[in-house]
Amino acid sequence: AYLRGRTATGLSPAARYIVYACYLGACLANENGVTLIGLLVAVELTLSPAPGDLRAQFASLRDTWVVLLSIAAAVLLARTEVVGSLAGDSPHLVIAHADFPERILTMLPVALEWLRLLLWPLRLQIDYGPREIMPAHGFGPAQGLGLALLALLVGGVVWAWRRRPVLAVGLVWAGIGLFPVSNLLLKSGVLVAERTLFLPSIGVMLGLAAAAAAIGDWGPGARRAAVIVGLVGTGLGLARTTLRQPDWNNNSVLYRRMTIDAPEDYRGHALLASDLFWHGRRAEAMQQMFVALALYPEDPANWSDTADFYRAMGQCDWAMPLYHRAIAIDRKQANVRARMASCLMRLGQFNAARQELQALIAEGFGQFQFLLPAVDSAARAVNSVPRP
Repeated sequence: AYLRGRTATGLSPAARYIVYACYLGACLANENGVTLIGLLVAVELTLSPAPGDLRAQFASLRDTWVVLLSIAAAVLLARTEVVGSLAGDSPHLVIAHADFPERILTMLPVALEWLRLLLWPLRLQIDYGPREIMPAHGFGPAQGLGLALLALLVGGVVWAWRRRPVLAVGLVWAGIGLFPVSNLLLKSGVLVAERTLFLPSIGVMLGLAAAAAAIGDWGPGARRAAVIVGLVGTGLGLARTTLRQPDWNNNSVLYRRMTIDAPEDYRGHALLASDLFWHGRRAEAMQQMFVALALYPEDPANWSDTADFYRAMGQCDWAMPLYHRAIAIDRKQANVRARMASCLMRLGQFNAARQELQALIAEGFGQFQFLLPAVDSAARAVNSVPRP
């Protein structure tokens, strides 16, 4: 709609309203929709039919940019109000305490995973976590390869900007689509997640199509070869998708698959443990959780979830040390501390339970105020029982 409606004096009214509506819909569907502004800038610089210098070119679209930026600001402000922060997620454990240089060093090797998944996604897994991607504190071969890949992509954009503009747009599109999950601007909750590659994959496909068109210019033989390679690649992709689909049938199947695809990823074992426990298979659940704890004991959720298992089984004396371990790693876990207070109450330690809840309330977690009467009521009930 943008390219069809672009004229020497701006966008046609019909095109403007279509772009505004699509942009608002994209932003409300997923926060990655905000990046459409960057994509339109890339399109304007490469494919726009408007003549003139860049300043005049962008000045003719001033009103359009103002409206799009206003939509982006409104959506991001609303989202921040709802989820509590702009990033909207707890930082991934690997980069939670990393400074900016360490984030760059950690993410550079991830660029190689992006390339593999976008071009040849034979090996797939739901989660990529510690033990597979570890925090980096220095520059090594993996960082060198990641930096070389990024330099190659930048060089490709520069080369293709005027020669093959669709290729340039495709490469820029992929970069812009990856930027929100690159952990450069903000710390996000993922390092690699295949679900974050849908938007970048559009740019990669544009780039591959442009490359195929360029190869087709070499002659009929090259054109046929490009078509054959494209068809074979598409067929293999469809086959891989078909084989992968059953893994998403339900959570029980999915979590089991995680432990098969990435046996050293602790989150798969932890998620499977929770699923097994709440389906009544408690012995198997505890076994999977112990595997998760052995693989990565630094995640407080592993300890608190295990404590929750014991609490659900009425074994708060076993749960308390695990709650303490989780809180020692991260004291900001308000819900974990509230569940620990519940265990303290069950153990008859009413003063300790009251103190923990009062500390939570004093720290700004007023939602737990309603639990104090329950503690006092339980304490009165116990104290009213005649002593033998």
